[in-house]
Amino acid sequence: MKKLILSILIVLFSIIASAQYNYSQIITTNKVDISYKWRNTKLFDTNSPLELAIKLKNRNDSAVQVSFSVDYYINGLLDGTTKIDEFCIKKNRAARGEYNGLLLTSEGKTEQLVTSEDFKVEFNSIDIKKVASCAEKE
Repeated sequence: MKKLILSILIVLFSIIASAQYNYSQIITTNKVDISYKWRNTKLFDTNSPLELAIKLKNRNDSAVQVSFSVDYYINGLLDGTTKIDEFCIKKNRAARGEYNGLLLTSEGKTEQLVTSEDFKVEFNSIDIKKVASCAEKE
């Protein structure tokens, strides 16, 4: 009986954990997929502030250096811009969210706002360069 309950808990936890990483693919350029999702800063706390989690997937046979900006629009007017400078991804790998520092804070953005038709996210100034390798983080 304990094994059954444990198995059910593991399956439920896996489903909940995987739900946290449903990214919307937004753009593919030079064999690099860029996707994002909005999430609360605190797991299971729907009142915590939102942040933009970004996922980059490198489908190249070499490492790439990626940089881009993210623009937020409300009613067609630019509300803010954030920038990712020189983020390196190893060949055939993915980098995402908090694991790799790809979280962008977005003060004042509510779930109601980011899901409305008046709000838009755009990825601009995308620059992808092939590099020999990525420097190891210290």
